[in-house]
Amino acid sequence: SYLNKVQMVTTKIGYAVGRDGLVLKTVDKGFTWDIIPTYHEYSNGWGIAPEWNDLYFNDTLRGVIVGSEGKSLLIDLSQASPANYIKTVSLATTDKFTGVTFDGSNVFASTNGADGFGHIYVSNLNPFTTDSLKWDEVSGIAANDLYDISFTPGNANTGFASGISGTLLKTTDEGSHWEQINTGLANDIRGIFFRNDSIGVAMIDSSYLKTKLYKTSNGGKTWTLMSQHGKYFSDMAFYPSSNTTTADKAFAVGKNGYVTRIVANTSPAFGAAPYFGVGIVNSPNVNTDFKCVATATYTTTVARPKAIIGGFNGKVYFTQKADSSVVVWDSLVVATVPLKKIAMKLIGTGNTIQTVAIDSNGMAYGVDVATQTISDLTALSPTPVFTDVVYHSSSAK
Repeated sequence: SYLNKVQMVTTKIGYAVGRDGLVLKTVDKGFTWDIIPTYHEYSNGWGIAPEWNDLYFNDTLRGVIVGSEGKSLLIDLSQASPANYIKTVSLATTDKFTGVTFDGSNVFASTNGADGFGHIYVSNLNPFTTDSLKWDEVSGIAANDLYDISFTPGNANTGFASGISGTLLKTTDEGSHWEQINTGLANDIRGIFFRNDSIGVAMIDSSYLKTKLYKTSNGGKTWTLMSQHGKYFSDMAFYPSSNTTTADKAFAVGKNGYVTRIVANTSPAFGAAPYFGVGIVNSPNVNTDFKCVATATYTTTVARPKAIIGGFNGKVYFTQKADSSVVVWDSLVVATVPLKKIAMKLIGTGNTIQTVAIDSNGMAYGVDVATQTISDLTALSPTPVFTDVVYHSSSAK
């Protein structure tokens, strides 16, 4: 059965969800997966097995899963039996849940509605402390389908969500209410990052899947082209540093092996508009489209960011010093088909690197090494079919 989402909660324990009501758990870094028995709840409560689209586990035992037909699960594996550790919760509508997240107090979920619009729901009951989940629609939201969401660093109150046809939403109260920003754009906004409530960068289509980098200094009301003409991007990943003079850098990757570095403008003052610009960085110099990129930063005496890129040719390209003026890239053949998603996490002071990549057939590949190399990146399992990956811990996700 196809799987739609995977989340590693710790270095060993993770969960995956997918079609036909399937919920899996691993306790050995993803090498083997066991089915969590949930079908009894479906047959008695709903009569159907939903397709699960997303999940959020706050720790190794407690999580929320959302899916089709307005269905969701609250799971607490500290309980003794399935009758106690699984609670089924349904919307009053058949809206399709597309995503779920947690801000430390409330759980938020996005849906594609039967009315043709996107909607946002919130549970003001913290399910991880009250063992209760109750969905209420956030009033005043009827948006197009959404692609991405970004909360500003250090401020959980302010966030933005982007989507098709120039859709941009903003919240200033941790997602309880959202307002629509008139961007004046007709094309899709595929990815966003906002430094504060006014300064941000976005990946915006110039035509279908010909995505360019833009910046804003007025909260998304107007956008200025930042990347070169003829350069198109598929993904970007930021690596904020503790040093304000080098904060908010990112790698953006795209067609024909192109890589650029997004940099912060710190003159005349940190955070000054227009803030973002692009800097020259050498690419791995290969003629293949780059599909995804992940970054991570740890600090010893100085911040040391690392980056990994997934290619259409099934290779990954990795650097241990992403902030160098001349980046040295290593490569490794991972798959025989294109890679579509990638995630990376540094453990402790960075001596251990965890990487998970997903190819276009849904095969997941992973490694956990203490030598700062990716030469052991191999398939995790021959059976699940994955479409996305995210890391989560108390400090990052």
